[in-house]
Amino acid sequence: MNILQKIKGYITKSSSEVGVLYQSTNLKSSNKSWKAIDFFNAYEQSIYFSKAIDKRAEKVGEIIWQLKKGIKGDVVDDHDFLDLLNNPNPLYAAGSEFWKMWQKYYDLAGVTYLYIDTEIDFLAELTRPTYNYKKTKLWLLEPTNVEVIVEKDTKSILRYKYTDPQTGQVKAIDASQVIRTYNHSLKNQLTESITVVSGSKTIYIDNELSTYQSNVLDNGGSIDGVMSFEGNISKPQLDDIKVSYEKEYADAKKAKRPLFLGGKAKYERTGFSPEELSYVNSKKLTLSDIVILTGVPKILLGAVDDIKYSNAQESVKVFLSETVRPLLKNLLEAISSKEGFVPKGLIIDYENIIKEDAEMVLKRIDNGTTNHYLTINEKREMSGLDLLPDKEGNKILVPFNLVDLNELDNKEDDSEKKSFEKKEETEKKFEHPLRNKSFRKMYGKYKVLKEVKNEEFFKKELNKYFDKQKDRLLGDIKSIKKSSKKYKNLIDESFNQNLEVKIAMEHFLPMLTDFLLASGMDTYNLMGGTFNFSLSANVASWLDKKTDVFAKQINDTTFKKLKSEMAESLANEETRAQLVKRIENTYGNISKSRASTIARTEVGGVMTKGTFEAYTQMDIPIKIWVSVNDSNTRSSHASQDGEERPLNTPFSNGLQFPREAGAPASAVINCRCQI
Repeated sequence: MNILQKIKGYITKSSSEVGVLYQSTNLKSSNKSWKAIDFFNAYEQSIYFSKAIDKRAEKVGEIIWQLKKGIKGDVVDDHDFLDLLNNPNPLYAAGSEFWKMWQKYYDLAGVTYLYIDTEIDFLAELTRPTYNYKKTKLWLLEPTNVEVIVEKDTKSILRYKYTDPQTGQVKAIDASQVIRTYNHSLKNQLTESITVVSGSKTIYIDNELSTYQSNVLDNGGSIDGVMSFEGNISKPQLDDIKVSYEKEYADAKKAKRPLFLGGKAKYERTGFSPEELSYVNSKKLTLSDIVILTGVPKILLGAVDDIKYSNAQESVKVFLSETVRPLLKNLLEAISSKEGFVPKGLIIDYENIIKEDAEMVLKRIDNGTTNHYLTINEKREMSGLDLLPDKEGNKILVPFNLVDLNELDNKEDDSEKKSFEKKEETEKKFEHPLRNKSFRKMYGKYKVLKEVKNEEFFKKELNKYFDKQKDRLLGDIKSIKKSSKKYKNLIDESFNQNLEVKIAMEHFLPMLTDFLLASGMDTYNLMGGTFNFSLSANVASWLDKKTDVFAKQINDTTFKKLKSEMAESLANEETRAQLVKRIENTYGNISKSRASTIARTEVGGVMTKGTFEAYTQMDIPIKIWVSVNDSNTRSSHASQDGEERPLNTPFSNGLQFPREAGAPASAVINCRCQI
């Protein structure tokens, strides 16, 4: 019997049953107070919310740790503590994944528990804990499985009880071995408040909208009409009609198929409900709320409707500045505040995450300088420097030696004149623009912007080189039997230093040559040169030797590190997979810690050499040391700012120019000084 016969038969029979109304979805509201587990579940269900949390965590995970000797001290590039931060434990292939999870826990649970797994020694006279970082591991405790044991009177934490989610075992952890970071609750400052708790309604609505639409689709689509009957039919009869209808008409393939009714039955078309019609708009509203809640711009969530490219760029900058930077600061303070955890005499920091739009700034400054329409203050403002008083700042510089046209005949002030009179006659007649302190500061900033662009490119190429080197090495590991004698000398046999140096020379020499040429031409333009800068045979030879030394140094350092890891692996009788993991971590550390330092030193060295060579070709008789003079500048270099020497006479620190090849590492690593 088909559905038409059933309907006709049911509605002609007398029944005392009342009509039954069915609703395909349950309508409900959420008034409960959400806990961490609710946000964990929401993270798995809401596409916008999960992507926003992922994006916040991803940016925090990109943190590049730095270790410094004091606030303005030199950067320490090689330390066991840095290795620990970059590779906290074997569970994560890289530190970035670990710190991503740290941020996710903080966002979703309002608290993180960083367990320092090590044996701690305390100095009796200082009661200061000391750590053996080589034997230390960092673990993240799942927040919902942690119980905080607090001393009632002092409110201080005594210990933590942690239930292992895998084994169910309960472990007591001393408070001294945990770094607890939490968002203080307004109602109770001793407890945590989930960072995004104020948005629970928004997240709930987003989930419910998706669930509702899913239910509509599961039920054969939206309610297109209502079938009604005169008289009453029983519930079993109604269920029977419903099953028959779904079988004959509700299939998607039978959409738009006409329905024929017999007897006292009537079908009325209703169309889409207002809730269904507003589904897309409602999703857009919840997306906007999630953007406000998490600080992640729409463009990073994949929502590109009505977003212009320029607006998108600006929103990403704001995201990095106003959202990610405070998150990184929170993480940094959590690590730094742990008593004795950071090595004594050192402080930790991280590289600036906001890269200036160097290319655009440089183009505008170049154009304004070439066409003589930008004042000193306009250039300073574009470079992010403080403005000078109008008398000095509103001057326009001309190409000839970059000094004010109206003051070419003016004399130096008394203090500068006394020093200048002692120089040779040719130097007396030369008006060097870098004698002006304010201009030196602007010039230093300008040159650094140029270098940053080249450093980023060089760093990417350096990482590509090391990635290919790693693949070559791992290829040999897979081909050698672990039992063979050759396996014990794997690094010696597989790491061909001569070949690696040759590959590095072929890869890096052309780009370093380009950097030097560009720097020389830039100096020609700035100093008003009338001829093109050229690459002399002497400079070409210098470049070749410098690149050769650089290629040998980076490979020698890598080789020694790989040898050490191989020795430890053999001593611990590790598997081939564990050795592969060690090698991957070694190259991962290069990308994290060494690549930036190498790029800054090498690129800066050749660009400063290019400036020096341009001085030589233009017969400029003197050179002046220019320090950037910010919080990262060495005190020794800061004191040299403005120091003047004849072109071929070394500065007081023995260097012909900043980052001169062959100079001590303490004088060139991460240096940004100029001439």
